[in-house]
Amino acid sequence: ACGASAEHGGGLHKVCPLGFACVQSQCVDPLVAYAQGEERDTAVAKHEEPAYSYNANHSCTSGDSVPAEGSALAVRGEVTWESDGFSLRGYADFLVPCTSGEQVFALKMDLDKWGLQLLGVHVDARLSCAQTVKRHTKMFSLVATAKKLAVWKFTITDLSLTMDGFSRVDKTEGGVELSDMYFRGRASGHIFIVEGLDTVGFVVWDTLSGKVQLGLEVHYAAWIGDVHVELSGKGFVNTGCSALGDLTIEGEATLSNVPKLGTVYGHAKFESDCGDFYRFTVSLTWPDPTIDVGGIMVPLPKWVAFRVAHEDPHETSVMFAMPFGRKAILRVSFYLPMSTGGWQVEFYFMKGTLCDALHDFLSLLPMLSIDVCGFLRGGPLSFIASALDWVQYDKLVVRLANRNGVNYFVAYVEGVNLFDVLKLNLGILIGKPESGGGQTSDLLFIEIVNNNMAAPPRRFPAWLRTILSIVMTLMSGFKSLGLAYTNFKFLEPPGPGKDLFPPSVFDLEIGFTLLLTLNLASSTDEGSAEMLETSENSAAGSDSAFDDGMKSNTGKAQLEAFTIQVPFSEVKLCIGHSFKMVNPWTGEIGLPMGDGVLFVAFKPVICIQWAPPSLGVVIEATQYISVTEGSLADRVAGKAVMRTIVLRLRFVIQIDYNGMLLAAYMSATMKEGSQYLLNPGGTMPKGGLIFPFNIGFGVKIVWSGIGSCVQFIEMEAGFFACSRLAAKTPKKDGGLFGAALGTEEGHALLGS
Repeated sequence: ACGASAEHGGGLHKVCPLGFACVQSQCVDPLVAYAQGEERDTAVAKHEEPAYSYNANHSCTSGDSVPAEGSALAVRGEVTWESDGFSLRGYADFLVPCTSGEQVFALKMDLDKWGLQLLGVHVDARLSCAQTVKRHTKMFSLVATAKKLAVWKFTITDLSLTMDGFSRVDKTEGGVELSDMYFRGRASGHIFIVEGLDTVGFVVWDTLSGKVQLGLEVHYAAWIGDVHVELSGKGFVNTGCSALGDLTIEGEATLSNVPKLGTVYGHAKFESDCGDFYRFTVSLTWPDPTIDVGGIMVPLPKWVAFRVAHEDPHETSVMFAMPFGRKAILRVSFYLPMSTGGWQVEFYFMKGTLCDALHDFLSLLPMLSIDVCGFLRGGPLSFIASALDWVQYDKLVVRLANRNGVNYFVAYVEGVNLFDVLKLNLGILIGKPESGGGQTSDLLFIEIVNNNMAAPPRRFPAWLRTILSIVMTLMSGFKSLGLAYTNFKFLEPPGPGKDLFPPSVFDLEIGFTLLLTLNLASSTDEGSAEMLETSENSAAGSDSAFDDGMKSNTGKAQLEAFTIQVPFSEVKLCIGHSFKMVNPWTGEIGLPMGDGVLFVAFKPVICIQWAPPSLGVVIEATQYISVTEGSLADRVAGKAVMRTIVLRLRFVIQIDYNGMLLAAYMSATMKEGSQYLLNPGGTMPKGGLIFPFNIGFGVKIVWSGIGSCVQFIEMEAGFFACSRLAAKTPKKDGGLFGAALGTEEGHALLGS
């Protein structure tokens, strides 16, 4: 057999003689068909591309494949140095010029001198010589280790350093130099501090993103009296620490032989921005479900959790959580100070049936801790238990809360199974001023989610099958169909509903709104394709906050859940979509546009009016403006309340048979709580502003040119002033401004 010169079966592969070729592991004569002598010579002379016996295998190649002549100098350098307390050994292999392969450098070193120990150092570095390189191709690698670094009483062992270099650019020739690379690496080592404390420090860096992270990992074990304590933790800090989470410390603890409890497990996490904001979480678990208190066995929850967070300059939240029943969690939160914050109680029921939820809820009350469905199944009311068991859900959440002087009830059930082809989501939010006066805030929501349904089941009512069939025919990427009702206009659901309702419940008008969610990324129908093209074109800019916000709305996740809003009206049909502007760095709603100003939404709407017939286009942009309620002294003392003004700008173009209407509106309201703003920014110590503020202007241009005029001018604003410093009155006090501040007496006094 012939082939490459490599060991095989205890021997070397055979190399064919000159003039023979290795074909299928056999040496053959490429001109075997010709006789010896003149006939062979004539055949070779007439061949336009004579065969060459080339390379180690003497395999036949065409003349074009023989490489051009060239040369390179192969260099190997070695170094050895021995002296008192110091040894150095190394070598380097490289080519000049280097056009292929890689340069290799290796080093070993030991140093024990001048009070410094650096022992067992190994360094290996490799640099690619590739001439044609794509961006982000790995070009350089460095691996270094050391057994020990000691300086007087400070010792680090098991040091390691890994670093890789990648090309920043595309190269077609000439290779990549170190200056054209970015580097990613990590260095770590065990640090000796005290006996029993095992500590590892590390540094991670990435020169492409400019991020450097310093970290520490710790493990400690010891006996404290009769209790054995074992702690482990890690932490890191990012350079330029400014965002919550840039400083993070996380750890776990195990306490064994604890009186009454036995073994206790704990987990803690602290996050900060290296400034005023922080979040601290602790959770505890124990295997024993009961504790002996004076001979009485008291049941314990499986775990408890605490969280303290200061994520807002004017508010600190404290949360306590524990499981109850079989599949439920109770969370109680307080927002401090209570005078401007509030509280929230949440009942969270994990995947199950209504029977499970009822059983878990009643388990909170020992005197009612019974299995209702189990009791009903044995009697004439068993059909009720069957109905409750039929309703299966993925998540059920009930919240009771008080925020900004408003009492809330919120309930949301997600993923109710409908014949294994659809999921049903239901939600309700009711907000009422705690004083009893003023209008309630109501939000109702129902949604059907497509669960890989090929066609509507025959068990569905005819009207529902018809609607779903039409939607699935017109919109191939149909994901969900929802209906929402609200008696107030909002961007985000207020209070405790903010993080509960789905993203489609955003920027809704008063009344009923149909919400159709599509997957534009995978839709094949013509309408969805046009909407996808329009969305991508709107994100083509790159010079403004609007452009950045639109780009965040055309990502894969956003296009896979694109919601079309169809507000219900007797006089017109409107179709629109609200683009939520999200900060790409923090993930929070709103693009910063200045101090305390956020650009939060952009909403284009097309409307067809029935009587008189007309076509209109509405463009609405919304901002959040933060303002303090209170004096400068209140702000310094941390007592001022931070409130948010919602500023909307709306532009309208409406065309009918008579002409064209051009209109512009500006509206400002308070986001939550009272529509009175006392002493805004400390500028009105004896008064304040009464919202809403509205300004509008419209011009009608008639096609004939005769009769063009100002269609309307609108302005609404409110102010109040007092003979003394303005302040909120107690709940039961009346007064001229009691209605806006939420008192029943004031509400009656204004006669509304």
